[in-house]
Amino acid sequence: MSFLSKKQPPRSDRGFTLVEMLVVISIIVVLASLAMAGIQAARRVAQRAECINNLRNLAVAVQQFETNKGHLPASRKFWNSPAYKASGSMPASSSAANAPSQTLTWVHEIMPYIERQDMRMQVEGHLSNNSSVQMVSGKINVLVCPSEPIDDTAAQYNGTNQKYSQLSYACNGGVSDNLTMTNPQFGFDWPQNGLFDNRLKGQARNLPEAQLKVYETSLSNIVDGTTNTILLAENMDLEEWNNAPTEFHVCIVWDDQNYPAPRQALAYGKTADKFDTLINLYNQGVNFALPYARPSSFHNGGFMVAFADGHVKLVSDSITYEVYMHLMTSHGRKYQPAGLNNLPPPPPPPATTNNAVQNVFQGVLDQGSY
Repeated sequence: MSFLSKKQPPRSDRGFTLVEMLVVISIIVVLASLAMAGIQAARRVAQRAECINNLRNLAVAVQQFETNKGHLPASRKFWNSPAYKASGSMPASSSAANAPSQTLTWVHEIMPYIERQDMRMQVEGHLSNNSSVQMVSGKINVLVCPSEPIDDTAAQYNGTNQKYSQLSYACNGGVSDNLTMTNPQFGFDWPQNGLFDNRLKGQARNLPEAQLKVYETSLSNIVDGTTNTILLAENMDLEEWNNAPTEFHVCIVWDDQNYPAPRQALAYGKTADKFDTLINLYNQGVNFALPYARPSSFHNGGFMVAFADGHVKLVSDSITYEVYMHLMTSHGRKYQPAGLNNLPPPPPPPATTNNAVQNVFQGVLDQGSY
């Protein structure tokens, strides 16, 4: 008796088994995830390169402004046109109700050097007609880090229906300005505390502000070295380049009033997400807005900085606050509280004083620490 065995069909005639199909799907998923990770990594590299290029171009624009004018741009100022001043449109004071609508920022100052002279002329046209500088609005690519999400589509200020004018980069404003005018002859801030001066001085002749000395800092005033002094830096909590009712809207600052327990944290995640507009936070008190007026970014591990000599690098957000203080000051040993003149000259190092902030600048900046 013979047994006939059933012949198996050729393998090519059979379909996938369930196990084989699952294995193939798993392989595809793994390959897709690897490809996606590679794409995301490449995108981050490209975004970082574009951010570096933005900051480098902005630094060059600031340097060109300084070469032509003999000083750095103001962080904030009013238009200095004689006709504008004579027209009565210029606010009487930086605290006047119409001051925010007439305030020019460091971005307005450098527009001719970033190939936006057309926009600058539009701004001056609105000022000539007693209109708001915020009527000229919109995205300027060089001012926006590509890693930063688009914040909004419409402007945040009231009374207009303008495009959102996003800003990713802040100028070095030193310590917080003193706006109390208690001792106005010393200015909003000392130049040694930072780089960009607040020149937001109104036209009034009889107010304390009329006595205010307005500084014009130049690159030659950077005693601590242009390679170690921040010119511009990322700040992901900024809002719009054409709306600066406070210095926190366009500047980074360092906190001398609360040191050695500053209200600012440099590492992303140590400071809570900004839950309100800067002006609303500022109106609750300076200390509510102060934590957000510091460098920050969406780049991993740090924030991009353009130094006063023009070079750009990623600075670790784990640097100590003392290093940040050194990087912000142009002549740290001449530090004085903003608007005041109540500290004696510091002694030669390594001697210390009874002022914790002044003592920070007795040491030498460790270039390997950032």
